[in-house]
Amino acid sequence: MNTCYLIGAAPCRALPIIREEGDLIIACDAGFETCARFGVTPDLAVGDFDSLGRTPEGVQKISLPVDKDDTDLFYAVKFAMSNDYTRFVIYGALGGARYDHTLANVHMLSYLSAHRCEGYLVDGDAVVTAVTDAELRFSPACRGDLGLLAFSEVCQGVEILGLRYEMTDGFLSQTDILTVSNRFIGKSARVAVREGTLTVFYTGRPSDVTVCRP
Repeated sequence: MNTCYLIGAAPCRALPIIREEGDLIIACDAGFETCARFGVTPDLAVGDFDSLGRTPEGVQKISLPVDKDDTDLFYAVKFAMSNDYTRFVIYGALGGARYDHTLANVHMLSYLSAHRCEGYLVDGDAVVTAVTDAELRFSPACRGDLGLLAFSEVCQGVEILGLRYEMTDGFLSQTDILTVSNRFIGKSARVAVREGTLTVFYTGRPSDVTVCRP
């Protein structure tokens, strides 16, 4: 499966992109500067470039107006989806001064999941993803923490297996937080939801996860 890598404007500790044939790298606004800092050459720059403070040179670009409905990053995601990309690894999308943008990026994961796409927000070894009416299978090599929260109003048929705390046929609402601060224990792990969307936070890499849909 080809991957679309997107680099946003938030602080980024590393950019461990290993490009394979067919992959796409998009720098979103000041993400262009992040690419330059880590020696990554984007295929495309997208944005109104207010955060960058200039129009990037030497790269294909899509210039957007400042007044628009989508963020630069969300526009780039939709652009890549329209070009048949279904797996997204996103850097520079967590933290920074704009907390509304961070939360919007987490919401964007639910949009991708609802459209049967994979989306991962990555900051160092912290990863955020989402799963809708499906399951995530984690490698036994995973170490560290895993937590999940109901993104949809309710999530039914929640299963957590192979972690320190397990759950079978659980029910979660948006006001439940009992499923945070779980831990990998060196076994293959599984997180599933029969109906609804879960936001999943874990320590590791996007490649540690396999998405299984019915």
